[in-house]
Amino acid sequence: MLDGFAINLKRSITEWLDEIFNRQEKSFAFVQSDLLNFVDTNEHQNIFNLALSSELSMRLEKAPNSVLADILDRWLVIYQRSRFTVSWQTMLESFTLEALRMVNGTEKFSNK
Repeated sequence: MLDGFAINLKRSITEWLDEIFNRQEKSFAFVQSDLLNFVDTNEHQNIFNLALSSELSMRLEKAPNSVLADILDRWLVIYQRSRFTVSWQTMLESFTLEALRMVNGTEKFSNK
């Protein structure tokens, strides 16, 4: 069961990030339609964080650029909020919007 979870998580994160980097606004809706299924427990939230951080790091290694580095940094900042009572849906939607802004070059990222 864990193998199936990991495979599906990897596929979903890859698809979500591809949508973000291809400037697809549907990446915001992808949070609710696909990603929330993977953050239903604390253990799954930790696995999700590691998987997303790893995927962003691997992409940064393959194609170093400041936008990708800023997006990884932004995820790490947003993930730190998970120690507080911020919902995962809010965190993932906030990250999606911030990443889309960075990819579009409209805003580095907010201080919020």
